[in-house]
This record gives sequence, C-alpha cells and structure tokens, in this order.
Amino acid sequence: MPFYFYNLKIRQEEPMNTQKTRSAFTIVEAMIAAVVLVIAVIGTSVYRYQAALGARHADLYSTGVRLSLMLCEGWSGEGGTTSYDPVTTFTPDLDIIDTNSAGAPTGFTELGSYEIIVDGFKYYAALSWKNMGNKITSLHIVVSWDYREGTNQNSSNQSYRLTTYVKTPS
Repeated sequence: MPFYFYNLKIRQEEPMNTQKTRSAFTIVEAMIAAVVLVIAVIGTSVYRYQAALGARHADLYSTGVRLSLMLCEGWSGEGGTTSYDPVTTFTPDLDIIDTNSAGAPTGFTELGSYEIIVDGFKYYAALSWKNMGNKITSLHIVVSWDYREGTNQNSSNQSYRLTTYVKTPS
C-alpha cells in the first residue's frame, strides 16, 4: 500500500537576521537627558539661593523692627525726655555710636542719629520728638538699613518708622 502525504507542508527556513538589535541610548537621547538634568539642577540651585536670600532679608527686617521698638521703649521708659541718650543707655549691651545728623521729619525736633551694629551689620537710627500740647510728646524713631553691605546712612533702602506718644511730667 502506498504511503501518501496528506496536508504535509514543508517548512522553509527563513533567512537569519545578521544584525543584532541592542536596546541602548543614542547620543541624542543622552544629550537631551543631560540638558534636562542640568536645567533641574540649576533650577534647584536658584530656588535655594532665593530662599536663603529671602531668609536673610527677613532676619535683617526683624532686627530693624526690634531695634526701633527697643529704642522707642527705652526712650518712652525715661518719660520721653529730650535729654535721652541711647548710647549711654545701651552701650554695654549694644554696639551703638553717635553719628552725623540725619534730619528730622517736618515739625519734629531731632534728638540724634546713631549707628548700631548687630552681628556685623549696620543699622542707622534717627530719633526725633514733637511737643503735641497737653503734656503729650510724640516720639518718632526711624531705623534704616540696606540689604547690600558696606553702604552708609544716606543710601539705605529699607527703613522702619515707629511713633509713640508719652505723657510728660509737667
């Protein structure tokens, strides 16, 4: 009996692929990744710098406000006298010296101008007063500073003004 091949398919061999495929980065992909990484690092550095600068400005502002409050409380604690001298009052605890006149606001009489150094940073204080009548005296304190170190009183770009009223003895 003869042997027949029914539905027999002969497989043909496919040609072998001579190129090997590798999964790797191309130079363009590597450069794009490097640029993205550099932008992220620069962005983070700028953010940290701005945060540190903002914290420094806040610290200087807080110190300026505290100095003006300290001068105001010291002066009003002595009854708002026109002979008040913060140099003699705060010298042991604070580096403060008398400086040239900074001028007083209109209608006020200048008491004095002072340079105060806190943590190596210069603040400038101008004290003035005005008799308001009925035994009431207005005490006006301006503390100024500059975020840029090495500047003088006339070029300060930040200031804090504080005015209080005291009842003066007869």
